[in-house]
Amino acid sequence: MSRGLAFLPPPSSNSLTVDTASQMAASREARGRFTAARVALALCGFTAVVGQIVLMRELIQVFNGNEIALGILLATWLLWTASGSALASTLVRSPVAQSGRARLAVGALEALLAVSLPATIWALRSSKSVFQTVPGELVGPVPMLLTSLVCLSVFCAAAGASFVAAACMAAGEDNLSAHSAASTSYLLEAVGAAFGGVLASVLFVRFLDAFQIAGIVGLLNLAVAAALLFRLRRAQAALLAAAAVAAAIPLLVWIAPRCNAAASARLWRGFHVVAARDSIYGNLTVTQTGESETGAIRSLYENGSILANAPDPAAAEEAVDYALLEHSAPRRVLLIGGGVNGSVAEALKHPTVESLDYVELDPALIAMAEQYFPAQTATFRPGSRKLDTRVHLHLLDGRRFLSETRDKFDVIIVDVPDPQTAQLNRFYTLEFFRLARAHLAPGGLVAVELRSSEEIISPDLAAFLRSIRGTLGRVFPYQAAIPGETIHFFGAVEPGVLTQDPRVLVARLRERHLHAQYVSEYILPFRMTPDRMEQVESDLAPRATTPVNRDFTPVAYAFDVVLWSAQFKSSVAARFDTWFRWAERVPFGKIAVGLGLTLLIAVALLALLPGRERRERAAAGACVAATGFTLMALQIFLLLGFQAVYGYVYTELAVLIGLFMAGIALGSWLGMRRHGPGGGWTLTATQLLMAVACPALLLAVSGIGDVSSHAAAWLAARIVFPALAALAGALGGFQFVTAAGIFLGGSGRSARLGLLYAIDLLGGCAGALALSTFLIPVFGFWRTAWLAAGVNAAAMLLAAWGGHTARRRPCCEFI
Repeated sequence: MSRGLAFLPPPSSNSLTVDTASQMAASREARGRFTAARVALALCGFTAVVGQIVLMRELIQVFNGNEIALGILLATWLLWTASGSALASTLVRSPVAQSGRARLAVGALEALLAVSLPATIWALRSSKSVFQTVPGELVGPVPMLLTSLVCLSVFCAAAGASFVAAACMAAGEDNLSAHSAASTSYLLEAVGAAFGGVLASVLFVRFLDAFQIAGIVGLLNLAVAAALLFRLRRAQAALLAAAAVAAAIPLLVWIAPRCNAAASARLWRGFHVVAARDSIYGNLTVTQTGESETGAIRSLYENGSILANAPDPAAAEEAVDYALLEHSAPRRVLLIGGGVNGSVAEALKHPTVESLDYVELDPALIAMAEQYFPAQTATFRPGSRKLDTRVHLHLLDGRRFLSETRDKFDVIIVDVPDPQTAQLNRFYTLEFFRLARAHLAPGGLVAVELRSSEEIISPDLAAFLRSIRGTLGRVFPYQAAIPGETIHFFGAVEPGVLTQDPRVLVARLRERHLHAQYVSEYILPFRMTPDRMEQVESDLAPRATTPVNRDFTPVAYAFDVVLWSAQFKSSVAARFDTWFRWAERVPFGKIAVGLGLTLLIAVALLALLPGRERRERAAAGACVAATGFTLMALQIFLLLGFQAVYGYVYTELAVLIGLFMAGIALGSWLGMRRHGPGGGWTLTATQLLMAVACPALLLAVSGIGDVSSHAAAWLAARIVFPALAALAGALGGFQFVTAAGIFLGGSGRSARLGLLYAIDLLGGCAGALALSTFLIPVFGFWRTAWLAAGVNAAAMLLAAWGGHTARRRPCCEFI
C-alpha cells in the first residue's frame, strides 16, 4: 500500500461548543456539494497509489526484484511520505495556514506531483548507470538505499504533504468541523486510492507504459492545480478538462513512448536492446551481442534478471540431459520453466521420450522467445517446420499445473532460477516436493539444478545446498547428485532408480545415440570423479541442525540472502552480511522473550506518564504505530501468500492494493458512524483483533494452498484473496478513526495535524524494513505473525490501561 492512509484527527472537546455546532450546521449545508477540496483529497489517494504501483514496478526492474530490495525501497517510500506529512503538520501552526492560503499550497503540491512522477521514473532508470560500473553487474544494498532515498524524495514527500494541506483546505473552505474534516478527508483519500489501484490493475499496467501512466496522472494533477490556483468556475473547469483530454492524445501517442524508449536506453546502458515489453507478470527485455543474427548471442531478461541465452547449448544440455540419463527409459517428461533456451529440443533427442509437457507462466515470454529465439523454440512454435507433436505447452504456474493435473511423469525437471526470491523459493520447498512426488510414475524421479562451485564450496553455499538437499530427502528417500559449476540433485521414491556411476550414464548416452557437446562421455566421468562425489557427501550431507525449507518458512531464501549480500565488497554490505549471519543464529525463543520484555517496559513507562490525557494520547499513538506495522505485515503476507499459492503477484498487485484501500475506506466510514462512549475500550477490542489478524490470515492462506480444484482455485484468486485484502484494510481503517478520537484530546489540535499520519507511516516503515530484510527470511511467516501479534498485544495493554478513562469524542457528521 502507499500508506496514504492519512487523515486529520478528530476534535477532542467533550461537548459541542457553539462554534462547533455552527460548523456542523454548515457542514450539513455542504453535504453532497461538489468542491475542489474534495476532488483534491480523492486525487491525493489516486496519485499516491498509482505512483506507488508504477514506481515499485520500476524498482523491481532496476534492482532485479528480490524482497530485500523491495523492503528497503518501501521503507524509504514510507519514510519520505511521513516526512512530508510531518512538515505539513508544522505548517498548520504557521501564519501561512492561518491566513487561508491552503488552496495555494495544495495547487503547488499537485503541480509538483505532476512533474515529479515522470522525473522519478527517469531518475530510477538512470541511476543504474551511476552505480553499475560493468553492464549487467548486480546492484548492492547500499546503492539501493541511496538511490531510493534520492529518487523517491520529492514525489513521496509531496504526496504526504498534499494530503494534510488538502484536509486543511477542506476544513476552511467547506466550513467543516475539525472532526468532519478529518474523517471526511481520510475517507476521500482512501476512496481515491482504491479507485486508483483498481484502475491501474485493469487498464494502466496492462495497456500503457510507465511514462504514459505518469502522463495521465500528471494531467489530472495539473488540471486540478490550475482549477485551485485560478479559482475556476464549473464552466471554466469543463473547458480545462477538454484541453487536458486534447493534450493527452499527443502525450500518449508521441511524447510518452519516446520518453519511455530514451529512459530504457539509459537503464540498459552497454546493451543492444532488440525488444522490450511489459507483460502482466513483469518486464521482458531481449538484448543482443554480436553483429549478425547467425553469429549473435541473444539474452532474455525478466525484471532485470537473465532467464536465457541463445544459442547456449551448454545450458540447454545440462538442464535436461543429466536428469533424463538418470532414468533408464523416460517416456513422459515434465519440464517446469527454462524451455526457451533449447532444452525442449534437447530433451526430444532422447528416443524413448513419447510426451513432453512444458509449463511456463507468462505467455508474453513465450511470444518473445518464439520471435527472437526461433531455432530454440521451433519444436513448440506454431507454424514451425520442426513443430513436434510430442510437446504440450501449458501457460500457467508450474505448481498450479501439478495441483490440477492427474497425469504421472517419469521425470519432473525443475529448471527455474535459484530461490533468490520468495516466488522462486516455492519450487524448492517441502510442499512442492510432496506435490511432485504425487505425480511420479513408478520408477520416476525429480531433478533440480542449483548454482555451486567447480572446486571449493564455501560454508555459506554449503549451508544453502544442504538445506535444499535435506528438504528433498524428507520426501525422497533415495537421492543422487552430479557436482560441478552447477549441481544437480535427484530424488526418487524407489530403490535402484538413481545411479552415481558415470559408466552407467555413459552407456545410456551411447545407447540413445546422443551427440551432446557438454554432457558427453568425456565430461560425465570428469564431473563424477570419486573425490568430487566424496566432497558432495561430506560437505553437503544434511545435518541434525539443517533446517527444512517450507512455503511459509523460506529458509533457502534466507541462505540466498546471505549469498547475495556476500557478493558486494562495501563495508556497509559487509556489516549487513555479518549482522544477518549473527541474527540468523539467535534462537527464536530469545528474540521473542527479548521483544516481549522490551514491549512490557515500554508499556510500563507510557502508563506512568503524568496526566490522564497524555496517557490516553500515548496509548492511542502506540496503537496506531502497532497498526501501521501490522497492516504492512498483513499486506506482505497477502502478497507473498498469493504468490506462494499461484506463482505470481505482479499482475494482482494493483488489485490487492486497491481493495485494501477500499477496505480502509469502509472501515473508516464505520468508525465515523459509531456513536456513544467507550472509545478506549473500543480501541482495546480492535487492537485484540489486530493481534489475531496475522495468524488468522496465514491460516486462511494455508487452507487456500491445499485447494486442488481449478474452479476452487479460480474462486480463491478472484474472490477470497481480494476479500481478505478488503477485510484487513477495514480493520485498519476502523482502528485508525477510533484511535484518532482519543489522540487529539485537549488543546492545540492544529499542532498535531498530520502527526498521527506520520506515526502510522513510521510504523509501516519499520514493518517494511524488518519484515522483508530479516523477520520473514530468518523466521518465516508463522513466527513473524506471532511476533506481530505480540506487538499488538502490548499496544492492547496500553489501550486497556486508558480504557476506563478515555471518552468517546463527538462523532463527525458524515458528508
